[in-house]
Amino acid sequence: MFELPTRLWLEASLTLLSASALVATLIWPQWIEVLFAIEPDHGDGSSEWGFALVLVAITFGAFAATIRDLRRLQR
Repeated sequence: MFELPTRLWLEASLTLLSASALVATLIWPQWIEVLFAIEPDHGDGSSEWGFALVLVAITFGAFAATIRDLRRLQR
């Protein structure tokens, strides 16, 4: 067995965190407004959808980086 580098742990953690926030946003979009006590879209939901799209991009990017680094370690 080999020790995983810190970079890989950070990428995997970012993947998990962003995926969790994405799921939370899809299930309960108002969590952002409740947590931060702001309503930038004045209740129309556009901010939540924008946030969800950003989270999709972050999740897929971090996941791809994690897979790339795992494959490099296996060589």
